[in-house]
Amino acid sequence: MREEARCNAWALWSFVFALVVFTSASTGIAKTPRTLAPPIRPAPTGIKQVGRQDDSSNVKPASDLVLLPENERKAGALAHFVQGMAFEENGEMDQALDAYRKVLNVDPGQSDLAARVAALLIQQEDFPKAIDILKDAIKANPNDAEPYRQLAFIYAKYLKKTDQAVDYANRAIALNPRDIEAYQRLVEIEFAAGEEKKALDVLDRAAKIRSNDASFWTRLGKLYAAILFKPDSLPKPDELKRVNEIFKKAAEHANDDPTALKDVADYYASSQQLKEAIPLYLRVLELQPDDANAREKLATGFILTNQRGKAVEMLEQIIKEHPEKYQPYDLLAQVLDDEARSLQRANRLDEAKAKFAKVAANYEQSLLINPNHAGTYLRVAELLLGPLKDPDRAVKMLAEARRRF
Repeated sequence: MREEARCNAWALWSFVFALVVFTSASTGIAKTPRTLAPPIRPAPTGIKQVGRQDDSSNVKPASDLVLLPENERKAGALAHFVQGMAFEENGEMDQALDAYRKVLNVDPGQSDLAARVAALLIQQEDFPKAIDILKDAIKANPNDAEPYRQLAFIYAKYLKKTDQAVDYANRAIALNPRDIEAYQRLVEIEFAAGEEKKALDVLDRAAKIRSNDASFWTRLGKLYAAILFKPDSLPKPDELKRVNEIFKKAAEHANDDPTALKDVADYYASSQQLKEAIPLYLRVLELQPDDANAREKLATGFILTNQRGKAVEMLEQIIKEHPEKYQPYDLLAQVLDDEARSLQRANRLDEAKAKFAKVAANYEQSLLINPNHAGTYLRVAELLLGPLKDPDRAVKMLAEARRRF
């Protein structure tokens, strides 16, 4: 996700860079004031009329089309930048780097481009040149945090110099305290060095920042959860409360942002706080009624909170809108199976058998869409051998499973 966001940001910045340079170059062209053309009168007698000049033979450009030296350099930088993008798209990285460096020679303070060039140099394991590019960007634009973040990454991951990496990450945070990327970089450095407490201290610093950006809080909450929640045990109550506070701030600032609301809902669902997750999924569906993923998660939440009627209704709606997906059929079969067994325990056998038939039908539909789940064949065969009393179909189902697996 982060890589995709970075690629989108790079494409957007590329357009902005081109626009800025082009505009700067264009506005630098000397302009003559616009006046109304005087009326054309016949030449006085005795004055020789001069014929029209053929500009095609005049190699010297008109004065109002000449670029000033500074803007000529910027126009050249734009040409090199476009050329570099073309080279990079074609996989010609050496030529792309050469073109990009020519841009940075004109304006080394283009920190986004400097970071891109540094990333390409890192791929070639040319760390000294990458560091030089980033340090030149800092000299030209000392208030930009991006080169510091990139330097922190290089010193930590490739040069294994933790102290310098921590210093650069802290400088990035000092320049932009609301930049969650810088905090994440510092947390990763400390955690990789085995300094879990220092990593949590960094997150506590970030938690004191005033930010109205919901994504700041969702990303901060995910970082807290990644450190505090262990995969082999349930979170402690105080740890859960600590992370909940962060996600509450995210929900408060999410407004009508479905992505942020869904991130918060996913956190509550994954930490088994389903009562908090369900209202958020409902809100996401109000904003994005076609979000099938949110519908499935909401249905799962209904199942786990024993709200089977709502789960069935939700899953049937998903199947109606997306009949090509196998997961809703599996989920619906599970819910109906629970209902059928409840009827069986109540000795309502005819109703139970009818419900079990629906369970088998949904599992079979799931297998038609995705026949590569061995467990589903076994579930259908169990139903056919047990409550549905159809051993011949059960044998065929198991034979098909054996053929496939």
